[in-house]
Amino acid sequence: MTRRSRKQERLLHWNIVLNTSVIVASIGWGGYADQMVNLWKAGRIQLVLNDEIVDEYLDVVARWVPEEALPDWQFWFSHPTKVTRIHSHLRKWNVSRDVTDNKFVDVAVAGDAKYIVTRDNDLLSIGEFRGVRFLGPKEFLTEHAELSGG
Repeated sequence: MTRRSRKQERLLHWNIVLNTSVIVASIGWGGYADQMVNLWKAGRIQLVLNDEIVDEYLDVVARWVPEEALPDWQFWFSHPTKVTRIHSHLRKWNVSRDVTDNKFVDVAVAGDAKYIVTRDNDLLSIGEFRGVRFLGPKEFLTEHAELSGG
């Protein structure tokens, strides 16, 4: 394995938005979605979030994990080195067939995210918008591995 410069490491530390479908799949089924969550927790990707998305994540996670595990998820969704929180007023984009998914687009554009990783076909069908690419977990992991050399 080759050593990377700090600049190369920063380039490989991408801002992304995870759609709630990936969080649910990581808890319920593992697989590529779980690999995405592990990549985030390891600090290889940075989540871009706002309060609305965190509220949705926690609402859904609460249905899937034991009550005593919820504080761990709250910790991760607020961890200052693992998430970028967008607090400013967001421009509202109307690009998804499911209007409830537009909040992920709003945050991705405002937070300069490179990707929205999702299992949701309404978002995947967009392909790319304002420099944000929409990929499934497997496709993102493949691209990340190719670009990071591992």
